[in-house]
Amino acid sequence: MADIKLHINKERDLTTITIVGTLQEGELSSVLRDYYKHSPTRLIMLDSREGSWSAIPSELYRNTIEGWKRSDQKNGRTALIFSNAVDFGIGRMLESHFSMTGHETEIECFRDMEAAQTWLFESA
Repeated sequence: MADIKLHINKERDLTTITIVGTLQEGELSSVLRDYYKHSPTRLIMLDSREGSWSAIPSELYRNTIEGWKRSDQKNGRTALIFSNAVDFGIGRMLESHFSMTGHETEIECFRDMEAAQTWLFESA
């Protein structure tokens, strides 16, 4: 089970979601469903440097992508940050599926927090 924390900075139009531990099926989707019911920010930083996505069955990633699609925002950006190769590969798979399904929001994977922040705010 993972510990998932959200921090919303309305001034910067940024939500930081921090994941610590191993994500289990449904954990992230549940948090995102609740988050998107309110006023989501245009920029999202999903920090998984201390977490892992590897326990989630690959067929469930499509559900995650569909959940994000319902909350698509024009000019939205989501940075996924990973510290290991397996999770980074999972993130790249999500990124590819996301771009192929016609989402308005851009998604990009990073291994470095500073690079993710630069990318998020270069269009702000």
